[in-house]
Amino acid sequence: MRLLHAGHARNPRPSREEVIEAIAGNLCRCTGYEPIIAAILDVAEGRIRA
Repeated sequence: MRLLHAGHARNPRPSREEVIEAIAGNLCRCTGYEPIIAAILDVAEGRIRA
């Protein structure tokens, strides 16, 4: 999560591809990343408060 916080400070509105690149190799792959990517994009777009 620290990686995502640091990335958000540099780029508060990342694209889906940028999110995938940022989390690659850092989290469990058992979910296929989809819920994690969706949550990150929701926060970046202001739909959810971090």
